[in-house]
Amino acid sequence: VAIFALGQYVGARRLVEVPSRGAVTVRKGLIRAHVSRSVDAPAKVVWRVMTDHPRYADVADNLSKVEVVSGAGLGMERRCYGPKGEGWDETCDHYDEGRAFGFRVHTEAGDYPYPLSHVRGRWSVEPEGGGARFAIDIEVRFSGNRLVRLFFTALATRKFRTVLIDLAEGWALRMEREARAPAAA
Repeated sequence: VAIFALGQYVGARRLVEVPSRGAVTVRKGLIRAHVSRSVDAPAKVVWRVMTDHPRYADVADNLSKVEVVSGAGLGMERRCYGPKGEGWDETCDHYDEGRAFGFRVHTEAGDYPYPLSHVRGRWSVEPEGGGARFAIDIEVRFSGNRLVRLFFTALATRKFRTVLIDLAEGWALRMEREARAPAAA
C-alpha cells in the first residue's frame, strides 16, 4: 500500500503545475541552472528569508545543515553539510544588500566531497507588483576525465532543474507565510 501511495504522490506532483520556472543549459562543460519565482511577499521579507543561512537547510533537500562560520555580507564564510554528513566550505563573493548575494564553493579543498571543479551560486530578489520575484542561478563544472564529466553532466542536467524548483517552492511557502505573520512585538 505504501508503494502505491508513494507512486500516486509522485504522479500527482507531476500533474500539478508549479509557479517556479527553471532552465538548465550546458556549454563547454559548464552547467548553468536558473530558477525564478514570483511570491506574494514584499522584497524585504524575501531577502530576510534568503539570507537566513542556517534555515536554508530546512528547504534545500541536498542540505542537512548550514552554519555561518564567520562574517556577514561580502566575505562571509559558511559551512554546508549534505544529507550523509559530508561538509564543504563556501565564501560570499558577491553582496548587494537587499538585492543579491553569491557564494563560491571551495571545490579545491581536500575534504570537498563531490566530483566538481567549479560551483558558484547567485541569489537575487526584486520587487514585482505588490510582491517580489526571486531567482537562483547555479554554475557547476564536473571534474575528472572526459568520460566521467560527460556522464555526470548528463545526469545533472535532469536533476538540477528539479532540485532548484523544489527549493524555490519551499522558499516561496516560507516567504509567503512570513509575509502574512503578524509583526513580532
